[in-house]
Amino acid sequence: MRISVLTDLEKEDPRSYDAVVDQVAEALRQRGHEVAILGVYRDLRQLLDGLDAQRPELVFNLLESFGDALYGAVGIVGVLELLGVPYTGGGPGEFYLQPDKALTKKLVA
Repeated sequence: MRISVLTDLEKEDPRSYDAVVDQVAEALRQRGHEVAILGVYRDLRQLLDGLDAQRPELVFNLLESFGDALYGAVGIVGVLELLGVPYTGGGPGEFYLQPDKALTKKLVA
């Protein structure tokens, strides 16, 4: 299966993602999957172009944020949903309901 591991980048450097991304990609490769990493940094066009180029049969979603948008990850999952791309994890509703501690602090402040 062709799988894209989707992650947010900490900066515009395409290797500025969490180490777990490589671990997940390697585990999937060991199970015979064709794996590509798709890191995005605050650029929806980059996401769309990456999906178009990689043509994944499944997106393994490790994206936790998208730029400075408070609910950016919700929007990205919504985009995957609208594109009809199968993905792991919760849908937009679940992402909206499960803010992390940093997000909660922003909402309360």
